[in-house]
Amino acid sequence: MKKNSPVLTRHDGNPLLHADTFPGLWGLASPSPAVVAGKTVLLLSAHPCLGDAPKQTWVATSDDGIAFDVRPEPFMAAAQLPEGLQEYGDLYDNRITCIDGTYYILTQLDAGKYDRSAVLLGRTTDFESYEAMELISAPRDPGASLFPGRVDGQYLRIVVREGKAGGGAGALWLCASPDLLHWGDFRWILASHHMLWCKRALSATPPIATEEGWLVIAHGVHDSIDGPHYAIGALLLDRAKPDTVLGITHTPLLTPEAPYETAGHNDNRLASGGALADAEKDEITVYYSAADTAIAVATGKLSEVVAACRPL
Repeated sequence: MKKNSPVLTRHDGNPLLHADTFPGLWGLASPSPAVVAGKTVLLLSAHPCLGDAPKQTWVATSDDGIAFDVRPEPFMAAAQLPEGLQEYGDLYDNRITCIDGTYYILTQLDAGKYDRSAVLLGRTTDFESYEAMELISAPRDPGASLFPGRVDGQYLRIVVREGKAGGGAGALWLCASPDLLHWGDFRWILASHHMLWCKRALSATPPIATEEGWLVIAHGVHDSIDGPHYAIGALLLDRAKPDTVLGITHTPLLTPEAPYETAGHNDNRLASGGALADAEKDEITVYYSAADTAIAVATGKLSEVVAACRPL
């Protein structure tokens, strides 16, 4: 696989957080960021060590986006969900989208007896309290990301559809809703095999509005001689017709190279839950997990990431 694009730069202080510093924790993964009252908030997928203990969602906060304080109690756990949802167990791979001052969170649930993932919609205004709203996808749709507001009068969501059992390619789809709860109008966006750096298990984070289009940070898997390698890249969607792909990064923005990325509980595994962008400063900040063990960050110019998305 081709090496990273030079667009993003890892922070010298990486990793920002490491599972080994939290007693009783096996892994940390898929950080999803938001800015709340001037602070950076990360939702973290935390995997306890004890036997079959389910994954939880933790909250970490920071004044500068680098030094994070992690709350010792879970923000979301199966036992806190309404009756009928507690059987799902694991809560992980969150995606945060702010719409009209409310932070909507899409969370993967381990679908228990179905042995597949479903997606839960929830919300918060302060990341102190959490309200679970509704399951908005059935099993075999293992991930989803909301657009930040309505497009042509409809809420939109990127859906990750699994490929065939045993490692099929998978693809991104678009769907629409009048109220965030009822979804339809499914439209195909892109299959993972269109990218050299991602041949399967493509996953997308919440779209970022730019003048050129909707910028979507994504990660996926490329099989190498020493096993699967995850990479982080991006795609650009048309602002008016988000099921139309304007461009993709032909080389990845990040591949596993640093020691904390290549070795851990799951070697060579990078996963992002989202990015923060500042158009006025022309900055983008991508938070990601490394080897399911550590949390890291990379930064760059927003305009350069957009420009790196070239036609198929």
